[in-house]
Amino acid sequence: MKGLNLKTIYMEPFTLKSNSYCENLRRVFEVNDLKVSSLKERFKYLSNTKNNVILLNWVEDKVAQRKWWKCFRKLFEVLRVIRLLKKQNCVLVWIRHNIEPHKLRQSSWLAKYFHHLIIRYICSSANLCIVHSEQYCKKHFNYHFLPHPLYLTKLPKVPVKYDGIMMGRIMPYKGITETLSIWPKQYSLLIAGKSGDRNYFNKIKQIIAKRKLNVEIDEGHIEESKLNSYLSASRFVIVSNLDKSMIASGVIVHALSAGKPVISTPSLFAREYAQKGYPVRIFKVKEQLQSALSDDYKKEKAFERFKSDHSDEKVFSTFSKLVVSIGN
Repeated sequence: MKGLNLKTIYMEPFTLKSNSYCENLRRVFEVNDLKVSSLKERFKYLSNTKNNVILLNWVEDKVAQRKWWKCFRKLFEVLRVIRLLKKQNCVLVWIRHNIEPHKLRQSSWLAKYFHHLIIRYICSSANLCIVHSEQYCKKHFNYHFLPHPLYLTKLPKVPVKYDGIMMGRIMPYKGITETLSIWPKQYSLLIAGKSGDRNYFNKIKQIIAKRKLNVEIDEGHIEESKLNSYLSASRFVIVSNLDKSMIASGVIVHALSAGKPVISTPSLFAREYAQKGYPVRIFKVKEQLQSALSDDYKKEKAFERFKSDHSDEKVFSTFSKLVVSIGN
């Protein structure tokens, strides 16, 4: 990595309350003797700024605001920071996770326009644009593939109680009501996560009551230890996202990292993982869902291959080669 200052990588954001992606990515670098600091920390010390590597995640989503003045403010904040970093000869590496943020649908038309604008600006400004999907890279030549970092999840040994678990924020784009409408009555399901839409949550409960489904709900913030217990007590992780806004799914990677097979609607990311032979089954209709749930899915080699393809060593090696390629 000649000419690059890779003793320290600066990340924005440095951490997230909603998921542990940033923590997992920091681990990849830290186990390889690199220091990872926040972007705010870098601005405190402007000495030796040349060729610093700046790693950006989700910065384009900041403009997804309902109020027009917040859209303007966030847009100029992001543009100002990127222009400043480029002026200081920093190496900008942007990891794009979504085609668009889920909350953009509820934002103003101005936010949607600004999001489109900022995507184009970052694409033209970044030295390296990265995604966690090989299929997306094949369709968009200006992006490069990086394996998604693993979630280091240690599951406790508890009896299996649920056939499936849906985890994460309870929102309409998750497609929970659609899946409940075809969920086989003989199988149990746990829905664990905080509701972001009270009307939608009530609709979920109505479907469960009307169809007399064996479904348990734990609504609210789920602590990591409790989520690990739920994962251990479940045979499958169910992913039923409706929209096509995702490039990669952290829930799928989290499930496979924990050794749990996934049953998913046919998103690009889910189909890509299924084609690679990872433990992912695809469903569109009730018969496919029932068939997947009836499978015992004891395929240790598939999990081993997934973990090998997404190991810290693999992620770091791929990232290093990509960064080296910038100067070539």
